Amino acid sequence: MRIVTNQGSNIHPSLVAEYDLDLANQDISVDGVLHDTRAGITLDQVDIWMQTAPKMPVVLGSSATQLIRLLTDIAKFDREILFITSSRKIIGTYEAAATAIRMLREDRNFADLDIRLIDTGVTDVGAAIPVLLAAEARRSGETLDQIEARVNEFCRAGRMAVYVKNLDGLVRGGRASFLRSWMANVLRVRPILAFEDGELSAAGRVSTKDDEARALAEYLAEKIGTRRVWAGVGHGNDPAFGKRVVDALGQVFQLDYVYAVPISASIYLHTAIGSVGVAIFPTPSGVACPGSLAEG
Repeated sequence: MRIVTNQGSNIHPSLVAEYDLDLANQDISVDGVLHDTRAGITLDQVDIWMQTAPKMPVVLGSSATQLIRLLTDIAKFDREILFITSSRKIIGTYEAAATAIRMLREDRNFADLDIRLIDTGVTDVGAAIPVLLAAEARRSGETLDQIEARVNEFCRAGRMAVYVKNLDGLVRGGRASFLRSWMANVLRVRPILAFEDGELSAAGRVSTKDDEARALAEYLAEKIGTRRVWAGVGHGNDPAFGKRVVDALGQVFQLDYVYAVPISASIYLHTAIGSVGVAIFPTPSGVACPGSLAEG
């Protein structure tokens, strides 16, 4: 069985290698020049683009044609594939994968190909952890049916929130209105955004005088309904803030697994420095924890 995900899932390269995962391509278009995010784009480079590019850089997910090529190559060696994507409502990779799978199923050369497609409903570290769960379940010998059911249940039980200090990137990218940005600056508050039905929506607000890390931890504690969790933290080029968030989570949860990394370049385009994405999932039973990863 092969496990495929899109680059927006923010799987650390060391874990891609450890679990032998397959990554679909994702590009960032800057003034018409495509940059493959699988090649490793630093957040410092994204800052430079945001400061110098005349137009807002654009994130491009995989096309159906590209995914047919990827899945065809994988099918030469394995006829079972689990494809896990970030939310279909924020990037088109899920729909492209659905089209690619449908076209392959119509080809008699792939009549025995068994591909399952899962939408995590979130992004970045929130999508990474379900992928790592699937990889651990595969390692333990679970079947494709078992892993698909496990990951779907895991995603439904999880929650993800995002804190953004500067809304300019969201405004430029069309994901927040100018009025909301203006109000946040005037009133000295910042939003807590949460994924609901695959989309970001305002879930709360934090005064610039308050402890943002603690506020995020308390918000998620109210939503998750359990204390033992797997946690993901993606920081926006601010490792000290990322560590504060992990510490705050540790004060309200029992952290059985922590995945802490810089936020992905594609998400950082919209959230900028000082942002953080936090995902919490109830600790699953019957599967080992991946090794904890904390990288500045």
